Amino acid sequence: MKAESESIFDICRKVYQEILETGKDKDKDHDHDNDNGKTIVLSTGFKDIDQKITGFHPGEFIILGARPCMGKTAFALNILEHVCIVQKKKVLVFTMQESKEAFVKRLIALNSGIDLLPAKSSELTDAQYKRLGDSAECIGNSVLTVYDLQPADLDTIRSVCFRKKAEEGLDMVIVDNLQLLKDFNVCYNGHRMVTRDLKTLAEELACPILAMSQISRKVEGRDDKRPRPVDLLGFKKVEHDADLVMLLYRESYYSSDAPFLEDAEISIVHGRNNGSDTIWLKWDSCTGRFYDSYRHEEFTV
Repeated sequence: MKAESESIFDICRKVYQEILETGKDKDKDHDHDNDNGKTIVLSTGFKDIDQKITGFHPGEFIILGARPCMGKTAFALNILEHVCIVQKKKVLVFTMQESKEAFVKRLIALNSGIDLLPAKSSELTDAQYKRLGDSAECIGNSVLTVYDLQPADLDTIRSVCFRKKAEEGLDMVIVDNLQLLKDFNVCYNGHRMVTRDLKTLAEELACPILAMSQISRKVEGRDDKRPRPVDLLGFKKVEHDADLVMLLYRESYYSSDAPFLEDAEISIVHGRNNGSDTIWLKWDSCTGRFYDSYRHEEFTV
């Protein structure tokens, strides 16, 4: 298996060029430098979540779980943007569900605030193209590396991580997603090996690892479809290895009568010394942007 090492600048330039060409075609028809050994606590970019978990800490293994179409990867992109662009940290992403170009295209849409659905490309204005170009340049000049590994295995991830850390430093790793790792189904209890090894890797790298996880479809048969830790696909006792589990849920996915159609819930159901809680966010489905929400304050008596 070959791990591509194309630079993020080249990927952004390629994706932006594709956006331009698509539009034309349609018109025709708290922290310090980790390299110095100082502790880095990474903000998620969401005030309520940061207040609850005090950010992502070095050596932590974090699992983000959700059913398909809930916005799991989009939420991870929001965190990635804040860590990489706002905090200017070094992030390494392993995407197994889509190409690196598709992943970066979503990041550009998020950063620019412009919907990049194919049907919309021909309607973009010159000002919007400029915003897309500015976002592509901004992301391209960041210290972000994206690998699209299909299939992927832990040995390759481990090797790439240590090489990146040695060459330029490393502040965070994102894996999308756990169930697509070859090691996950190698043997009985292979899921336990995956989480154990990723937790060990996070500690050895001294940086947080955020991994996405699928949720079992059995939640569809319940009246309350909010996911629970036991619903993480293939896992029984994830608390053995994960420092933090976040579960994403949007009621509007199941019901158009949901009272708050733009709401999303992040259930922080496991965290050492952090207990459990539910955080409310706002969700923009067009750009994949999540926002801090204070809906719960509206009901304070």
